[in-house]
Amino acid sequence: MKLINEIKEQYFETERDLLIFSKNLENHSIKDLIDEKILNDNELSGKGGLGQIIEKLFFGYELNSRQEADFLHLNRELKVAPLKEIKKNSNSKDLRLKLGYSAKERIVITIINYLSIVNETWDNCSLKNKIKLLLMFYLYQKDTDKLDYVFKLIELWEPSIDDMKVIQSDWEKIVNKVRIGEVHNLSEGDTLYLGACTKGSTALTSLREQPYNSERASQRAFCFKSSYVNSIISELYNKKNQHKENYIKLMSPMDISVEESLYKRFSKYYQKSLKEIYELLNIELNLGSKQFYNTVVNKILGGKGDSTIIELEKAGIKTKVFRIDNNDKMPESLSFPAFNFIELANEDWDNSELKEMFESTKFLFVVFKMNCKNEEYKKLDDEEKIISLRLEKIILWNMPIETIEKDVRKTWEKTKEVILQGVPREKRGNKVFNDFPSSKLEYNVVHVRPHARDREDTLLLPNGDRFTKQSFWLSGKYIEKIINN
Repeated sequence: MKLINEIKEQYFETERDLLIFSKNLENHSIKDLIDEKILNDNELSGKGGLGQIIEKLFFGYELNSRQEADFLHLNRELKVAPLKEIKKNSNSKDLRLKLGYSAKERIVITIINYLSIVNETWDNCSLKNKIKLLLMFYLYQKDTDKLDYVFKLIELWEPSIDDMKVIQSDWEKIVNKVRIGEVHNLSEGDTLYLGACTKGSTALTSLREQPYNSERASQRAFCFKSSYVNSIISELYNKKNQHKENYIKLMSPMDISVEESLYKRFSKYYQKSLKEIYELLNIELNLGSKQFYNTVVNKILGGKGDSTIIELEKAGIKTKVFRIDNNDKMPESLSFPAFNFIELANEDWDNSELKEMFESTKFLFVVFKMNCKNEEYKKLDDEEKIISLRLEKIILWNMPIETIEKDVRKTWEKTKEVILQGVPREKRGNKVFNDFPSSKLEYNVVHVRPHARDREDTLLLPNGDRFTKQSFWLSGKYIEKIINN
């Protein structure tokens, strides 16, 4: 006999009652628990989101868009969210990584009403009714009926006091942009845990009015960013298995924001040479290691060994260390992982991986300055190099939305065009040239360059040919402008 034989609204006296009932789905699919006749009568296979199916058939309440919580008297909101499988890391101290799970996407909380939110304060904001959650994570499987998805993790969750401090700061940044008529320039990268993601089938059909500006802006929703969702999943798995988490907190109780904490930590070492820094922090010198600079940064932030800085992990902040010469020139561009030709060819811009990455990511640029020009620096031995380099500054940066929509989009569109043409090549002398957007004037923000071990390191093109792996690069000249601004 199935658990659900008729559709009826479930009532829960306590949060414990709610959790006990919900956990019936853990390690099961909807088909396992709900009578087949109910599923057939409602014709749900392939229609509607899994969250809507859970609401209507499992909990038995009608779909709604009210601002109050789904389980009103418990002040709990239901969120049904997908996991995806990643490569298992058997040595990780994070149970999520050991099991090989990752958040497939952000958790969307509620649509932002630009016209009314300007009248809210943090103390009375409607968002706070939406972030005490009943989380139901299921494992997404490609080409599988959603009714067959298996639920892996079901728990009650709400932000900690420390997290609420960051979420409040994020909420205020978003609302302040609405109040100054800058909704059209909102980006997920503006904030750390709480994002303002686009919400709508296409950018053109989801345009909405904003106060204090006649320019219409994309509809957006409050969301928990994917990196923060991953931290929630890790927290729940570790708690469930009584597993001690291995992380370092950046913020002290006195710190107002993550930004303040970062500047406070790094400012102690400004203008100190790399030699002075690694001696003060008791780090073994190894300039040949790709991880050396990351180790220095981690130690400055209070990290120990393989511990992570929890606030940076939750915010998905990507740390990049740069060396500039004594004329503030950048010697190199910044590369990103190689892209898959076929996947990129099948993307549209609004849902592209490149747009998602730049719109949602905040970068921590750690800048060391040489006391000479780059060509002279290359000739120095290791001892001279670490004396030459001094910690100049840090910059917490995300790409402006107008740059993403103009310059990055232009590069992406040209790249897709070249891939769909089979990457036409032209031989000039001993060299072979292609039409991928290079670091010329018109592609001066992001360009495409090889990202392969050798010529044999290739990927399949849509036409069946193979071509050397390529990746997007952030131009050194563009980074220079950010650093020297």
